[in-house]
Amino acid sequence: MKKLILIALTCSITFFVFGNGDGETRSTTVKLDISTSDRISIQAKNTELIVETWDKNSMEIEASIRYDGKMTDKMIEFLNQFEQRVKDKISKGAGDVRVDTDLDLPNKIQIGGKHVGINVSYGDENLKVLYRIKAPGTNSYTITNSYEDVRLIGNFDKVEFTQYSGELEAGNIKSAKLNMKYGSATIESIGNASMEIYEQKLNSRNIGELEINTKYSDLELRKVGTMKATSYESDIQIGSIRNLSGDFKYGEIKVNEKLETAELTLYEMDIEAEEIEAIKLLNSKYSEIEAEKVGSIVFEQSYEDQTSIGTLGSFKSTNSKYGNHSIELLLGSLILNAYEDEVEIDRLGPSATEISIDGKYIDFSIGTGSVPFVLITKVKYGKVDYNESQVDVKRYIKDNDQLEVEAHSKAKGTSPVKISVKGYEVDVKVEY
Repeated sequence: MKKLILIALTCSITFFVFGNGDGETRSTTVKLDISTSDRISIQAKNTELIVETWDKNSMEIEASIRYDGKMTDKMIEFLNQFEQRVKDKISKGAGDVRVDTDLDLPNKIQIGGKHVGINVSYGDENLKVLYRIKAPGTNSYTITNSYEDVRLIGNFDKVEFTQYSGELEAGNIKSAKLNMKYGSATIESIGNASMEIYEQKLNSRNIGELEINTKYSDLELRKVGTMKATSYESDIQIGSIRNLSGDFKYGEIKVNEKLETAELTLYEMDIEAEEIEAIKLLNSKYSEIEAEKVGSIVFEQSYEDQTSIGTLGSFKSTNSKYGNHSIELLLGSLILNAYEDEVEIDRLGPSATEISIDGKYIDFSIGTGSVPFVLITKVKYGKVDYNESQVDVKRYIKDNDQLEVEAHSKAKGTSPVKISVKGYEVDVKVEY
């Protein structure tokens, strides 16, 4: 049996009379000595909870209740027993301290027994329970809360937190395991975190490592180191992130500053970023990617995807169907094996090296500007359109439905861009 160790116990009872009916407040304080190895477990239901860290090997629990409504015999009895009920729900055992805020509040109406029947509880408008707890941040915490708000003030080493329908406001947590539904959370910073969230709003300024399963939620994260996610119908907004990976369905990802590396599986997702260093799409369907600047993008499998990129280093898609890819400036290379894709490159940069396109039913257009190039095409049932005054045609063979062309730009250079196009019903248009 767990033994309750009370170092000091104070109880203050205050009675207020309001102009329009009865009103009363009770409060009591319990103090415990604890060790740094004790796990602090808090069960909070219908209770506003504030936990604040301090540099003492002790724990202080201040519980208060305010009732502002019509006084009944059951409520009078409960208030008179409040001090003892609080004390009975605090225990200290070997290696842990437990605080339970469920004080068996009386029901306004009760028909039948406690477990079988109809119970109508007092609402927030006339009954409020508040627990203020002070304890060391170096201890481990397990907190469960429902239907009320929680504030964690200070710096915490390790927190396991479960919440149903409430708001969380927290300072700094080194390690966190969070399970939250139907509420919101604002956390200043987390070193590493594991999260399960459902219909939740999450806001944080800084997270080092994050593994998350999210459904129907909104995330606003200012800075993230690494993030591995399984996301369903969730919208994610990030300031900057070093590495992003995971499986995403039916939502949006917006990176306001920079995404360094990403490896993703997408289904009906919209991705918008200012800058991406490198992104790999393992399997992407019905998704859109829009970015001002991308170092490299690789599609391993792509189906009905759209990309719109300002400045691009390299592009590779070896299995693409029904895609649409628009690039303003290509600095490096583009390799595409596709079926019914459309590709448009507005212009080439002077460092561009290679463009290789192979497939069926492809529309390809490119603006070369003053960059020297060599165009080699071998297409069946296709068209090759270029300005004859701007090129020297080295080879032109049209044999029934087969068309082979080799043309060199009149603009010369030591390393001309090699543009190779082959396939079935492929249309090529070269502009200057």
